[in-house]
Amino acid sequence: MAALALALLLAAPAAARPSARVILRAKQPGEAALVVVTGHAPKRPPSGTFAGAKLAFHETSPGEFVAIAGLDLDVSTGTQLVELTLIPPKGAPMPWREELKVKPKVFATRSLTVASQYAEPPPELEARADRETARLLKIFAEATGETGIEGRFRMPVKGAKTTSRFGERSVFNGKPRSPHSGADIKASTGTPIIAPQGGTVVLAEDLFFPGKTLLLDHGLGVYSFFAHLSEIVVPVGKRVKAGERIALAGATGRVTGPHLHWAVKVSKARVDPSSVIALPLDKYLKPKKKR
Repeated sequence: MAALALALLLAAPAAARPSARVILRAKQPGEAALVVVTGHAPKRPPSGTFAGAKLAFHETSPGEFVAIAGLDLDVSTGTQLVELTLIPPKGAPMPWREELKVKPKVFATRSLTVASQYAEPPPELEARADRETARLLKIFAEATGETGIEGRFRMPVKGAKTTSRFGERSVFNGKPRSPHSGADIKASTGTPIIAPQGGTVVLAEDLFFPGKTLLLDHGLGVYSFFAHLSEIVVPVGKRVKAGERIALAGATGRVTGPHLHWAVKVSKARVDPSSVIALPLDKYLKPKKKR
């Protein structure tokens, strides 16, 4: 009898355990990542952090969750951790951990000449810029669980080329400034700007350094920031779909000529927009079928 019981125990299938994987183009500063969890308890999102930042998970199908994360432009190289708490369909929560070996990346330097007020702003304009930056950082710190993301991200200017790359160290009128936290895209004044992904307009106004600015909340802690616009054609609060026209390119704010500055923040991390485009979101956050 004891032998039979042991045989039945050994033959019984092991309890289902959730698993996780991290997908990213490169383990370098400024890269976006996708965290995918499968075999999880439905309707009970995983929790955890990526390089110290809290993750916001979205359930794509029963027991399958995704989160978008980022390695900031100034992230420390070496070991960065992904630490999760996963919940099996049956049983107690379990820890999951992965070490990311972040490699150094060398960014180029660019020298630009701009109007003197943008290189060395007088105290009142510098105070204005500081207030605007604080306001933006507060928005970026909010991560909503809902998402308008469907499929892959796309370029916000059709057929355009990048003229200044993400991460370049900027020197304005001979003065070193912050690194370039987005991509400059070739676009003449009046060129239509489209939403690279679905989202909600959370800011649409004229700011000091970026000029006319539009901010889209895509959900899951992901934001698109569009600067130097000549016109904004969508109001705050509007939900837009990928490919919808949202603005026109221009040359407002601190610029040397017309173009679009597109930056992406993921849970406050500054990431290269091209790394977000590279994420295989069409596999996990598929566009909804039209009825």
